[in-house]
Amino acid sequence: MKEKIYYLESLRGLAAITVCLFHFRFSSSIFLINNTFIQNGWIMVDFFFVLSGFVISYGYKDKLINLNNLFSFQFNRFIRLYPLHLITLLLFLNLEFLQFAKEYFTGVIGEGAAFTNNNFKNFFLNFFLVQALFNNDLTFNNPSWSISTEFFTYLLYGLIIIFFKKTYSSILIFLCIVILTSLILKGEIQYSNQLSIFRCMFSFFLGCIVCYSRDIIKISINSFFVYLSFLISIYLILNLINIQNLFLPISFSLLIFSLISSDKDLLIKKLLNNNILIFIGKISYGIYMIHYFVWITIEQITVLIGIGDPSKKYLYEPILGIIILLIGLFTIIFLSYLSYEFFEKKIMKYRKRF
Repeated sequence: MKEKIYYLESLRGLAAITVCLFHFRFSSSIFLINNTFIQNGWIMVDFFFVLSGFVISYGYKDKLINLNNLFSFQFNRFIRLYPLHLITLLLFLNLEFLQFAKEYFTGVIGEGAAFTNNNFKNFFLNFFLVQALFNNDLTFNNPSWSISTEFFTYLLYGLIIIFFKKTYSSILIFLCIVILTSLILKGEIQYSNQLSIFRCMFSFFLGCIVCYSRDIIKISINSFFVYLSFLISIYLILNLINIQNLFLPISFSLLIFSLISSDKDLLIKKLLNNNILIFIGKISYGIYMIHYFVWITIEQITVLIGIGDPSKKYLYEPILGIIILLIGLFTIIFLSYLSYEFFEKKIMKYRKRF
């Protein structure tokens, strides 16, 4: 088994926290609302896609030989993604039933009646993990649209590896997909839309190219270029416009390439190899999948007990918003830890070896 690259795991954790904060900003009166980096935090999903393409290639490109391998690979991806997706989906379904009961007994309907958007049709689309392919709206656990697209991108990746076994052939196919999807997207990468599968493919296969290129181009990157790639990515996030939406996954790819090609004693790698950051990275899938439910639940509780005002653009006063943010973050990290230790790790024991 190949050695785990912990500093990349830490970056995954930081990206997950950024997406988590992005989804809280609509409920904060001051702490995050003027933070441009957090406001544009949705783009970190594209970093997930790029990193996933690299990590999947790093771990599986030499193992995918035939269709039996592909079945095992896809099954393992399903085991990793689906169980927690199903749990969060059922939690959101329960929220809809609770809202329906409240409306039935009180006659009070909020911004939208129960089961308006999160209806049974969308439940089944989410249940079969095809919500991003057949629905233009975000439903139930909104962030789960990305795993819907990624699961089917895995399948395409596996087919390419099996039928184009030579390294250069695979890179050529990956590059063609990147170019084709960029033409389809034309810079219009958005939070989520009908092109989301192409958004995933664009970034994922950039990550694949990084992994394959590193095996071919064995060079040592100067630390200057590593820090420069960080600064360019941060600049593009802070100054996000449509055309830069496509540049950002490319920038993320260059960042990953520069990191894996640089000296192991680089300061930024030492910082990212911090145990706390590695821990956040380890539970990052839980953070990504659980956080939206926690924020929605907290908002409903605060409105119910009278400290949140749904008629306002932002629910909370400044100090209260910070307190609720910290409570929510602690809750998300704690639940993600429990999910990883007592659920995800147990489920992963059923993965197939090949």
